[in-house]
Amino acid sequence: MKYSDPRVRQVAAWAIGRTDRLELAELLLPLLKDEDLGVAIEARLALCWISRRPNGFNNPVDPLEEYEDSEVVVDKKKIIANWQNRVYKAWRNWYLNSRPYEERDDFDDPEQVRFQK
Repeated sequence: MKYSDPRVRQVAAWAIGRTDRLELAELLLPLLKDEDLGVAIEARLALCWISRRPNGFNNPVDPLEEYEDSEVVVDKKKIIANWQNRVYKAWRNWYLNSRPYEERDDFDDPEQVRFQK
């Protein structure tokens, strides 16, 4: 989504999640790597809603939550980037395995790659 206001992207992620439409989950994947952490968190929550996986592959909802009351200095950008990479990979794999049949024509799916040869 190309809106400059992160609040718009965040509300869009929330709304997509509440549609319960699996075919729209693909729109949420890029938002998992959004520059605004609130957008990425909302995209993860939306995918949890659509997939009926409330724990979302056991990744924390907010990667910085455990450091909120801590006086330890941490590299927040690195923690967020690592969280986003783990969350994106887990949800992308879930989507590739769960997406509707009519969406499976891109040959990114490892099961389909063998048919290209």
